[in-house]
Amino acid sequence: MRDKPHLILIDMEPLDKLPRESYDAFKELILGHCLKPSIALHKIMEKYKCDRIDTSSIIHLVEHAYPEIDISRNSFTFKINDSGYPNTKMELNNDGFDELVEEMRTLPPMEW
Repeated sequence: MRDKPHLILIDMEPLDKLPRESYDAFKELILGHCLKPSIALHKIMEKYKCDRIDTSSIIHLVEHAYPEIDISRNSFTFKINDSGYPNTKMELNNDGFDELVEEMRTLPPMEW
């Protein structure tokens, strides 16, 4: 028998580890100061010295700012993860991100 189990703890937090107050700051920038989501995101990245933000953090920021949207619709999470936004300049740029968030906000509610 072995003395130690073969369990490895995995840290599931995003690599950037944005502080919790950054979520409220992002929401305030969008809803209180009427900034576009991409501009608010870049301000948060600058404020918290986060050069390369994790895509899961972006998804959580959008969820926090707009709790009424369902991020599982229209491949929102896939588009964010696949593009690597904003760390790369692939298919999704700042305008594309803003359009994607606006599209998610204007979707009609799903009927079950």
